[in-house]
Amino acid sequence: MKQIGILSALGAGFKDLGKVYGSAIAVMCSVVASISLVIQICSVKWLNVYLRNDIRDLYFDLIPFSIVATSLLLVIIVTVAIAGCFIPLIRLRKIDPTKIINKGQVK
Repeated sequence: MKQIGILSALGAGFKDLGKVYGSAIAVMCSVVASISLVIQICSVKWLNVYLRNDIRDLYFDLIPFSIVATSLLLVIIVTVAIAGCFIPLIRLRKIDPTKIINKGQVK
């Protein structure tokens, strides 16, 4: 919060703050997306192996890996990351930068 207050006090506008925190959005999205993709692939493979062992005559995957589900998951990740970064910026834009710097956080 203090960083936003300092940048605002130095004259940074909403676009400037968006550029600074846009890189944070990109890093956050890429890390979360890669972790969720690995978890999705591993869980689908594990479930298929479990179901094949449970049902002996099964020769195909019951739960296929889906590009549509993966794309939907990535869209949700990006949407939440953008909202999580820009909603506080919009809220803090209305507050005096000196209050943000002095308090460190705004309730």
